[in-house]
Formats: sequence, structure tokens, C-alpha cells
Amino acid sequence: MISALSQNELAGFCRRVGTTVHAGLPLLRSIQREADRPGASRRARECWARIAETIENGETLAEAVRREQRLLSPLFVAVVDVAEQSGRLGETLLELADDYDRIIHVRRAFIASLYMPIFELVAALGVVGLVILIMGFLPGMNPQAGESTNFDLLGLGLKGSRGLLVYLTFLAFIAAVGVLFYYLVKAGTIGSRLFQYVLRRVPEVGSLLKTLAEARLARSFYLTHRTGMDVFQAIRLSFNAAGFAPVSDQQHVVLKIVAEGGTLGEGFAATRGLDMTLVHNIGVGDESGETPELMRRTSEILMQEATLKLKRLSVIGFFLVFGLVAAIIIFFIFRLLSFYLGAISGAM
Repeated sequence: MISALSQNELAGFCRRVGTTVHAGLPLLRSIQREADRPGASRRARECWARIAETIENGETLAEAVRREQRLLSPLFVAVVDVAEQSGRLGETLLELADDYDRIIHVRRAFIASLYMPIFELVAALGVVGLVILIMGFLPGMNPQAGESTNFDLLGLGLKGSRGLLVYLTFLAFIAAVGVLFYYLVKAGTIGSRLFQYVLRRVPEVGSLLKTLAEARLARSFYLTHRTGMDVFQAIRLSFNAAGFAPVSDQQHVVLKIVAEGGTLGEGFAATRGLDMTLVHNIGVGDESGETPELMRRTSEILMQEATLKLKRLSVIGFFLVFGLVAAIIIFFIFRLLSFYLGAISGAM
């Protein structure tokens, strides 16, 4: 299976080519530069080279991009197609670059927010491993027999180097299962849609993912409406670009109502659980004819909300891990007290 180009690669391409085309310079030469750019991945260079060759043979950019759709997102392919036909290719590519940059920024902020909780968790697990190793060398006391024995602080039978090996093997197994599960869900091998519905019900996490998806939905509507795309294609592409099943699956309701002669506002009003600001602004856009501009503003509002939720989730994660570390320390203290009180009681 060939993986698609990353959002970083697409953002850079859109930014550079969009700037060149918007300035009135030849499109073909700009794409050829992308194919020769030293810092690009081999996969990206080969993709841009094939697109440049197709254009050089007399076909349009839209036709060339469609041939590479296995490496490019459906939204990118469709928006480029309509933008080229409307004569707004340069401007649209720059807007696509802004869209990718927003997504990348939020993703990086989310990853950065995990650094401290992960550091705390790794430190706590490391301390547990160190305790297991040390317990193999510290003599204890068997109160009943009056004999020295190794002190088992955890009460799990894990002591010394052998216990540490078992502990590390267990952690490695859990980590491997987690990584495998992540990639299987990401690749769609197992029920990624079902998993997304489960995540939607997780406090704070579900709310954050939903708001991010709605921000992408609004931004995609802005891009597709700006190019004058067919409304049904715009609905499908925009909802799919949301990338979160509880939001994306609402497209069927909207498509049904619009197909029956209803407006976008009526279609969105019939959905369940979508952000009220998004639904309201779609309706206002229908009446005023300002749907693209309202969707741009809505996307920015939702992205700001997502940023606040991300910060709140980061704080919650910090205190949850801090609580876990505190619980481990308290457990150790009580185990020590229990052992030595038992030893004193046995000696008496």
C-alpha cells in the first residue's frame, strides 16, 4: 500500500506553487522546481515530476493531479480541478496551504501538550523498575520464621534483575500492542469509524476532536464554495475532509434534504450534534449569499475553541498523570510501613 503525501509536503507545495502562479509565472516551471527540490522526499519529487511531465504533454493540471490521486487527498484533487477551471488556481493553492498549516499547527500543539504528562509517566514507570531491581538486593525479614528474605515492595513477586526483566517485557508488550492498534486504526484495517465514535464519548477528548472536525468542515466549505464547485460534490468533500466519523456521517442527512430541494441551511439544521454556530452561519449564508466568508469566520472561531479545549485537556492530562505518580508513591509508603510494622510485631 502506497501512503499519501503528508500534509507538510502538500502545504509546502501549495504555498510555493500558489505564490508563483499568483505572481503570473509559468505553472509548469514551478512544478518542475518542486520535482528538483533537494529537501523534498523521493516520493514527493517523483509525484511532482510525473505531474510536470503530464502537463508538458499538453494535459491540464487537474488531469495530471487526478492521475496521482492515490498520493493526494480527495479535497486537494477536487479543489485544484475547479480552481483551474475558474482561473483562481494561485489564490486557491495559497488558501489550501493556509488550511494545511492550521491543521499542522494544531497537531503540533497537541503533541507538545503531551510531552510533560508522558515524561511524568515514563519517570514513574522508571522508578517502579528501579525499585524492583533494588528490592532484589535489600534484605528483609520474615516475621514468622525470623529469616532474612528479599523485600517485595510491590507485592507482585517481582524482585531483582529477573523481576525487572519481567516488568520491562510486560511494558514492551503493552507498548507494542498500543502502537499496532494505532496503525491498524489509522490504516482502516480495523473499525476506525467505530473507534472514532467511541472517542466521541470520552470526556474532553471527544469534544476536542469534534470541534477540530467542525473547523475543518467549515474551512473546506469555504474553499469549495469559493471555487464554485457543484453543491453535492462540495458537501461530500467538505464532510469527508472533517476526518471524524461522528461529523462526517452527517453528510447523508444534508445530501438527502438538498437533493429533495431543500437549502443547505435546512440540511444542516436537520443534523444531530453539529456546532450551533456552524449550523446558524450556514443558514445565514444561504439567505445572504455570503456562505464562503461566513464559513471562513466560522472555521477561525471553531479553531480558537479547539485551541482552548486543547489547553484544558493538557492540564487535565498533567494532573491525571501527577495523580497516578502520587498514588504510586503513597502505595510504596504504605507497603513499607506495613512490612516494617509486621516485622516489629513478629519480633515482639
